[in-house]
Amino acid sequence: MLFVARIIPNEGLVEYRNLNGDWAIISDTMYLVNGNAIRTSSASSATIEITGETYSSRLDENSEIEVSDNLVHLTEGEFVNSRIVAANIMSRILDKLNAALSFVTVRRQGPCDPVVRTASNLSLSSDYPDLVWQNACANLLYRLTIDEEIYDIPNIGDEEIVRFSVTDIALGSHNYRVEIVEEDNVIYSPRSDSSFDWIDENSAVEMRNEIARFDSDSLAQSDYLEESGFLVEAMYKYRDYIESHSEQNYLRPLLIRAYAELGLYSLQSQEARLYNSLRNN
Repeated sequence: MLFVARIIPNEGLVEYRNLNGDWAIISDTMYLVNGNAIRTSSASSATIEITGETYSSRLDENSEIEVSDNLVHLTEGEFVNSRIVAANIMSRILDKLNAALSFVTVRRQGPCDPVVRTASNLSLSSDYPDLVWQNACANLLYRLTIDEEIYDIPNIGDEEIVRFSVTDIALGSHNYRVEIVEEDNVIYSPRSDSSFDWIDENSAVEMRNEIARFDSDSLAQSDYLEESGFLVEAMYKYRDYIESHSEQNYLRPLLIRAYAELGLYSLQSQEARLYNSLRNN
């Protein structure tokens, strides 16, 4: 199931429900599919952008829409065309959602797999400095090498993700690798290095401004971060969105794909199981 439109609350009380469920207040952007409904109360409004349309519409106060048959139906009140919109964001997210469906097959893994996969061609900055990888086994240590600098990473127990914040590093491209260490012996080393690019402060400021432009839309922020190479922060934003909108299971493949691209295969499998379970219920 792919989304038909997105709704952006503007002012006042804007509510959402799925099928014949209870109405719930929304404060941020939501992506709508068949069976969803939106209503506004007095002195309230929202902006709706419909997939494939070039105009957004303003949903005025005391209005209600329903989504069915891949169309948005006005059942009460009125809305009017308000401005031309750029279709790129919704189109890209739809394309990514289609591509992400190929990642929802559950991967079989043993309880402890002493192998680490790291993402390459990442972008990092002072705002988003984290490298991440899957915690292969609870009792193992890791050795991170960035260019010629070596960092011993302490054991993190049962946590799923190992995270390292990069600091004091030059602008430009850097190679890195993660090895697994047991009793002072390296028991796993990758065949080749991965890489990341550390961006300058001017570029970081441009990113802050662009992300602020999508202040109420976590998916649009995730899309922008992903397109800019910030896959780690994009993953965190996808995760925050899905956790806050658990009823929108149809968007979960975006998070599943983000886990896969970062080599977080255990989390990918967990989310894939949940996605398939909810889809089949």
